[in-house]
Amino acid sequence: MEWCNDAEYSVIRNKITGEHISVLNVKRGNPAYARKRTKRSQEVQQSLYKFKFDYVPKGFRAYHPNRFTRLFFITLTLDHKQYTVEESWQACSGRNSLQNKFKSYLRRKFKSGFGCYSVREAQDSGHCHIHMMVLFDNAFPVHIEETKKGYNGRVFHTWRLDAKSTLQRSMHDAWVRYARGSFKLDIQGVVNGEITDESGEGTSPIYYLDKYFNKTVEPKNNKSILTHVYQKLLGLRDIMSPAFLQRLHIDPQKSRLVRIRNELKQIDKTILNIESKKNCFGYCLSAFPGELEQLKERKAVLKAQLDVNPWEYLESYHIMGFTDFHKMKERVREYNQKSGFLPAV
Repeated sequence: MEWCNDAEYSVIRNKITGEHISVLNVKRGNPAYARKRTKRSQEVQQSLYKFKFDYVPKGFRAYHPNRFTRLFFITLTLDHKQYTVEESWQACSGRNSLQNKFKSYLRRKFKSGFGCYSVREAQDSGHCHIHMMVLFDNAFPVHIEETKKGYNGRVFHTWRLDAKSTLQRSMHDAWVRYARGSFKLDIQGVVNGEITDESGEGTSPIYYLDKYFNKTVEPKNNKSILTHVYQKLLGLRDIMSPAFLQRLHIDPQKSRLVRIRNELKQIDKTILNIESKKNCFGYCLSAFPGELEQLKERKAVLKAQLDVNPWEYLESYHIMGFTDFHKMKERVREYNQKSGFLPAV
């Protein structure tokens, strides 16, 4: 976990006001990374409370033990006899990962569209398992189920699909099929924006998914360390699909910079595609040359908009102790004094 202890700060300057500030660079497991993930989790949580994704069947009272819900919390666990620790993480990474195959199967099986957010997490043994939130366009029936857990026989209440329901059987069969016969699959319906955790308490599904990412790495928590280490080692990221955000009434391209960068990516792909056809017969007489010029003009306009950002990077500092941190703060103060942003002492 050396990368977490290596605190790297960047000094940036506001080209308009002349102000200089230092910011902690985002690295997996450090405070800046935790703040960034927490901000995203809070936005999703607000949508879960603001919009209703479950309802009581018509004609029944609000506390009836049967409901319909569009949102489900799924845990996919690999058989430890079939996968080593390293194999489990490799199987859950890349384009052909198990969770991608699982989601592709659901798309083929059900006409109802859905959005998904999945997170890979380490177990006590180090094996990878997957937590997933799936938000369907259509609602499915769930019922409240009592389960005794723990040494004290405490009763937990969870919202479950019927064991013979098409959704339950399809998910179970898909996981057994793709995960070498692994049959451990847990599905909870999300009702009133909550699920039941291992302690039997109601908790937000998004906070449960991000429990290791919304805070810095815990040195005494082996699962927290292994989760961050393997994700760092394999270059993994947990991505909320645009379809999931849209169904939560969140604009996936809310940031202006995100919209511009996404459009630039599409333009670059189209330009490469057109330029690959330059040597083809009839290219000069086609509409491609005119389209290529228009794309290049649009690209220049978008790049100019990206340059509007008033902050510019100056330098970076690796902080190894209090002395280094104090030197960096003094350097920032000197910058501000020279620019006239702060009075000289």
